Amino acid sequence: MTRRRKTEPAIAPTHARMTYWQGLGPHDEVRVKGKPGQRSRYEFLAFVQNVVSGECFIEVLGGRLGRDGEYQRNIRMFPPERCSPPPKRRNRRRAPDPSVAQLSFDDLEAPD
Repeated sequence: MTRRRKTEPAIAPTHARMTYWQGLGPHDEVRVKGKPGQRSRYEFLAFVQNVVSGECFIEVLGGRLGRDGEYQRNIRMFPPERCSPPPKRRNRRRAPDPSVAQLSFDDLEAPD
């Protein structure tokens, strides 16, 4: 005689988890506003929303710089309004290379 397996009722997940949020992907750098973000380095892990209550938070990996000079690797959660991607660095224009001559329209020969 074979035994029947008990089937567990399907439980609806209480949290929706997304690994991409506002242009951030897994392990991208994240800025956290406020005291916990000072002198800390965080990496984005996921955007999590509680389906039942509607509460949202950002899951990050990282933390403070330790005395040994390495960052602690803890998972922390912050509200979305405190997290943002770091500002993009602008490419500074380089000074023109003096070996390359700049031509003007007057320098060009007109076709006959």
